[in-house]
Amino acid sequence: MFFSVPSNAPLVTVQPANKSKALGATATFTLSAAGLGTLAYQWFKDGVEMSDGGGISGVNTTTLTIANVQNSDVASYSAVVTNVIGNTLSASAVLTVSGARSISQGRAITVTSNLYPAGQRVSGVGSITALDGTLWTVPSATPFATSPKAPDLYNETVAVTPTNIAAVNLNAVPIVEIDPDGEVITSYLFGENYFELYVNGVLVGVDPVPYTPFNSCVVKFKAKRPITYVVRLVDWEENLGLGTELNGGDPKHAGDGGFIASFSDGTVTGPSWKAQSFYIAPLDNPNLVVEMPDGSHNSSAASTTTTLGTNAYALHYLVPPDWYSKSFNHSNWPAATTFTEAQVGVNNQWAYLNFPAQFSASGAQFIWSPNLVLDNEVIVRFTGPASSNTAPAFIALATNRYVINGGATISVTNAATDADLPAQSLTYSLLTAPVGATINSSNGVVNWITTTNSFTVFLGR
Repeated sequence: MFFSVPSNAPLVTVQPANKSKALGATATFTLSAAGLGTLAYQWFKDGVEMSDGGGISGVNTTTLTIANVQNSDVASYSAVVTNVIGNTLSASAVLTVSGARSISQGRAITVTSNLYPAGQRVSGVGSITALDGTLWTVPSATPFATSPKAPDLYNETVAVTPTNIAAVNLNAVPIVEIDPDGEVITSYLFGENYFELYVNGVLVGVDPVPYTPFNSCVVKFKAKRPITYVVRLVDWEENLGLGTELNGGDPKHAGDGGFIASFSDGTVTGPSWKAQSFYIAPLDNPNLVVEMPDGSHNSSAASTTTTLGTNAYALHYLVPPDWYSKSFNHSNWPAATTFTEAQVGVNNQWAYLNFPAQFSASGAQFIWSPNLVLDNEVIVRFTGPASSNTAPAFIALATNRYVINGGATISVTNAATDADLPAQSLTYSLLTAPVGATINSSNGVVNWITTTNSFTVFLGR
């Protein structure tokens, strides 16, 4: 594309600027120009003339608008300004899309041979250069080596193998203080394979066993509502960069993930959580992974078995730098997908099965992003309510039947408990009562001086 700039041809006075937008956002490129007569504009994408339609508008104006930007919109944009004298080409402006994917092919270079030698499988870390030249850490750039390990609920590698929750010394679990004025919460976590738990933006602990054998953890922390839970999940891989492992004699088996957790504040994993995937492998054809308007990646059309072996492809997505923070806006993330025990495969997984009250019977569900097999790095988030509010409960009276003489005083103390965290202040009042009866609003004591002969009083509430 060549354009001459004769004398008195349009002059671009303000060039379009580079833009970086999140998937699904709107990008605009604007220029200003001066010249004789009426000016006409034409925008180009990578040197190809553009036209309005499909989210593109303003191709013949000073402002080009691209709605719902996707990976396919990553390009250089420029405009030609024309008048009766001639035409002028503007500078190019590059649109980058945060969350835009990179494609790699083949095995990664091993950077760390084994994060946890005591494990059954080798939990290595690799580095791979994508086809676009970007460098990626696989299966995930975790802080495992330098982070506090979550306390064990069940961990065969250190001989912690209780058969039930009664055999666990919960009093020995340390409390991580996040908010000094918060409440103490106990959580139970089981993941295939690795997790990192962040509470209100603070890393509480990482899974002490990155790969296998499967283990579970119990974590206590002190946090203030509303509590934001963020968990990075990794389905580890033996064949770095390929998303595969040896299983049942198949050296290129694609493993699967799954995560379940319950918290004593009533929070449980389920469809109310948000989930986003950032590493998808193995893939025979990465083009079968569809980028959705909400920023998720639908890989349902991709086969969960690969025929390419060590030449399989992988998709990588940039993890936002503040993904774990309390203030991060995850509202546009898709809802987490729930899975059954059978889909995750927990047969003989005693780290899970030995604790039904903490997992299967707690109301918690296994969650992941939509593809349990191909999605290897997933981040899930949930923010709970600002406070809980339940009705107070009266403590039972020793009796509600009183026999008294006329003119005597009857005095009954009422007491109640509040299950809210933190507990609320309680006040007491009478709904129906005989004339002259009073109640202390602070302590619940009812007093009544009778005025008739002996009789029986029944107290109800």
